[in-house]
Amino acid sequence: MRLVLRADGDGRIGIGHVTRMLALAEEVRWRGGDVTMAAVRIDEGLLDRARAVGVTVEQGDLDAGSDDDASWLAARARAHEADWVVVDGYRFDHRYQQALAEARLRVVFVDDLGGCERYDADVVLNQNAFATDVMYERRRPGTRLLLGPRYALLRRAFAAAAGHTRRVGARATRVLVTLGGADPEGAAARVLEALALVPGDGLRVKVVSGPSNPRHRRLLDRGTDPRVEVLAAAEDMIPLMTWADLAVTGAGSTVYELCCLGVPTLVVAITRSQIESARALDREGLAVDLGWHGAMVAASAARTIAAVCEDGPRRTDLVRRGRARVDGRGASRVVEALAGT
Repeated sequence: MRLVLRADGDGRIGIGHVTRMLALAEEVRWRGGDVTMAAVRIDEGLLDRARAVGVTVEQGDLDAGSDDDASWLAARARAHEADWVVVDGYRFDHRYQQALAEARLRVVFVDDLGGCERYDADVVLNQNAFATDVMYERRRPGTRLLLGPRYALLRRAFAAAAGHTRRVGARATRVLVTLGGADPEGAAARVLEALALVPGDGLRVKVVSGPSNPRHRRLLDRGTDPRVEVLAAAEDMIPLMTWADLAVTGAGSTVYELCCLGVPTLVVAITRSQIESARALDREGLAVDLGWHGAMVAASAARTIAAVCEDGPRRTDLVRRGRARVDGRGASRVVEALAGT
């Protein structure tokens, strides 16, 4: 199988799009396939990760989602004789899909919002807990839908680590805070304000601020609570996740990684597009919703965090539901679906 990937890696939000494309690339490479990433702008750390997986990266200088971008991507796909073109990003719309379809390419459109005027892709993938067929009624006949966390695009290492035994204690004392590679809105500082109000000398907090976080120095400067350790970056998040009794994260792909590893999780909507996802994760019993980060009140958030820390049965249920919905084989299912389409 030959894939050409186009993820919108521009800006700090784009890191998540590239990360899940690399999870798909890793699965295809493991099966002996070829993967090229067509990137306009990409974080240097992610560029290194792509090359480590064996992905060829070709870069252009175009406006993401523009007609020129679509033409450039189509040319890259033809040059590599791609079986599939996979597109992931908020700036790729119906016109972009239509341009690729007119170029006679088979297209996978990775979507979080269901907000396109129409869907002209061959396959639409939405890994979120709230994804439903109704979101994609405006699709062309024959478009296949891959919906829900069973298709969550996680690295192969998560499936390998998913089976480890996790003991849920009476009280959670080890808290991991991970709010994306860049934390563009500064949500980590608000979470730390809330955690400072959570009682308990035995509480330990590790905060991963991410390699692209411009506020990392400020997080270090405010780290006066001896219970808090701020980490500049993590090459591999799995050991940190398995260390944690509880996690606080955004309502994006990371929450599915935590579900897979059986880590009880509280989610913060760090972008407007995550608000519905956070609510759906709470409704499904996969995480506890702390709400929109901009409206977070430290005292209220602290009460919620403390209550979850003290509630062993609730955390046990979060672990059970999360593992039942996310087994780490989402990328494998997607590749198998494409092979059979």
